[in-house]
Amino acid sequence: MWKLINTMAEEQQLATFTFELTKSMKEAHWTRDKNLRDILVHLYEWHQLLLNWIDSNQSGSTKPFLPEPYNWITYGDMNVEFWKEHQSTPYKDSKKSSAIVINK
Repeated sequence: MWKLINTMAEEQQLATFTFELTKSMKEAHWTRDKNLRDILVHLYEWHQLLLNWIDSNQSGSTKPFLPEPYNWITYGDMNVEFWKEHQSTPYKDSKKSSAIVINK
């Protein structure tokens, strides 16, 4: 992923996605994620869920993977909350945070 991103010009990294071929697709991410920042913060947040779950379980706690009030039926709502939460996150910050987590 980083190899591909690093080959892109800065304008491409900051561009808004155009998914002409996917207009008929119904999955939420086709309309939710508008740019590379949205993808990177989505990955970052899911990595945080995984790391927190692993840490919790290794320390002897039994913690569910998804935070309350979400479950595997409603996790799409959680993804929307992640998206909303990061709309003011600068692209450079999303790239930096994702790189730290992914390279762990």
